[in-house]
Amino acid sequence: MRKFFIAAAVAAAALLGSSSSAHATFQIRVSTDGGATFGAAVTGTETPGGGGTFGSVSTTVGAFNVTGSANNFVSTGLTLFDLQVSGIAAPGTYNLVIQASFNGITTAPAQQSLFSTFGASSLSNTPPPSLTATAETWVANGTALFQTQLPGPPISPIVADTGTLNLNDTASKTFSATVPYTATMQVKIVGTSLAPSSLSIDINNSINPAPAPAGLVLALAGMPVFGLGAYIRRRRAVKA
Repeated sequence: MRKFFIAAAVAAAALLGSSSSAHATFQIRVSTDGGATFGAAVTGTETPGGGGTFGSVSTTVGAFNVTGSANNFVSTGLTLFDLQVSGIAAPGTYNLVIQASFNGITTAPAQQSLFSTFGASSLSNTPPPSLTATAETWVANGTALFQTQLPGPPISPIVADTGTLNLNDTASKTFSATVPYTATMQVKIVGTSLAPSSLSIDINNSINPAPAPAGLVLALAGMPVFGLGAYIRRRRAVKA
C-alpha cells in the first residue's frame, strides 16, 4: 500500500511539475576510521531543470561501491533519498562510516514524517556474523550538510533521528522542520571479515507532510457542537 502512495505521488509530480527556488546539494563521504576523519566528499549533479532531483552519486572505498540518490518532488510534498553499499568484503578488519547528505529540502508543511527502512538485497549475501552493519538517518533545520548528532544546548538543529537501525529494521518519525532543511543518512560496517563475502545493503528514506488523520480532524471539529449540546441539556434540566 505504501508503495502505491509513493508511486501515485511521483506520478502527480510529473503531471504538476516540480520546481524549487532553493539551491540543493547532495554529497557522499567515507571514513575508514569509524568517523574520526572523512575523505573528500563526492558531490552529485542536479538534474537539468532543477527541482532538487539528483541522479545517482557513486564512490568507492576499498572493495566497496557506494551509491546514493535523492529526489525532491516539491509539487507533491515528497522527498526520496537512499544510500547503497555493495561489494566484496575481503578478509580484514573494517571500521567504515559512509554518509550521504542532502540539503535544500522543501517538503512541507510541518509536521513532516520521515520513514526509513534498512535492509540487505535479496540477491546478495548479508554481512557474515563477524561484520556488523547498522544505519541511521537525521533531519536538521538549516542547510549545513552532514549534521549527524545533537550539538547540545542551547539550540539543536536536529529535529528527527531514527536512532541506530539494524538490518531489516524500519523507523517512522514525525517532526517539524523549517524550509529549507537537511537530511543525512549513514551506514556503518564494523568488524573483521574472515573470508571474502559479497555485501549489498541499503537504507531508503522518504519525507512527506504528516497531516492529522481525517477522523481526528472531524472529531475535533465536532467537539464544540457536542459541548453546546451538553450545555443546552443542562439548562433544560435546571429549568425542569
